[in-house]
Amino acid sequence: QPQPTLYGFVEGDSNLGDNLLDNFTLDTAAMQRVQVTANKGVGVEGSEERPVPEQINDNGEVMVADMGATIQSAGVSFGVSNLFNNESGGESGAWYTYDADGELVRSGTFGPGDVAYQNGSNNVGRVTISAEETGDFRYIAFEGLAYQNSDGDVNRDGGDYFLTDITLQESFEYTISDGESGTD
Repeated sequence: QPQPTLYGFVEGDSNLGDNLLDNFTLDTAAMQRVQVTANKGVGVEGSEERPVPEQINDNGEVMVADMGATIQSAGVSFGVSNLFNNESGGESGAWYTYDADGELVRSGTFGPGDVAYQNGSNNVGRVTISAEETGDFRYIAFEGLAYQNSDGDVNRDGGDYFLTDITLQESFEYTISDGESGTD
C-alpha cells in the first residue's frame, strides 16, 4: 500500500478537467497547505471565511494525492469526515484521476448515496470507487461541490469535508484446479 504525498490548493477547481501538472505545481508550498486536524483528517488551509476553514471547501479548494507510481487495475476507497448527509440535501464532492503525465483519466462525484456512513454517524464514512471507474492512475484529486439546491450564494457552507485516508482496493482473478485437471 503506497503512502501518497498530499498537496493542497486554495483555488483551481475550475482547472480539474485539464492537465493536472500544467495547472497545479506539486511543490513544498502546496504540501504545506495541507492541514491536519486531530480526530477529523486532512484538508486545505486557507478558507478563513468558512465555518471550518481547514476542510476541503467548495470555494475552489483542491486536494491532490500523488500515489508515487501508476496504480493499475485497482480501485480506491477513501474515508471522509464532516461530509454531512443532512445539510441542505447532503454535502457532496468530486474526484478526478490522472495518469503520470497529468492527463485526466476519469472523474466522478460522491454524495450521501455513495458514502457508507459509520453506524450512527451522519458525517463520517467511506467512499469506494472501482478499478473500472478510476482507470489506471498516479494522481487523484478531490474537491467539494456546492449544495445541489444552493441559491448560488458563494458564501454558503457547501460540500466541505476532511479526507481521513486513501486505500487501494486491489482485485485479482484466480482459477482453482482439482487433481484431475479440471477447473472451477
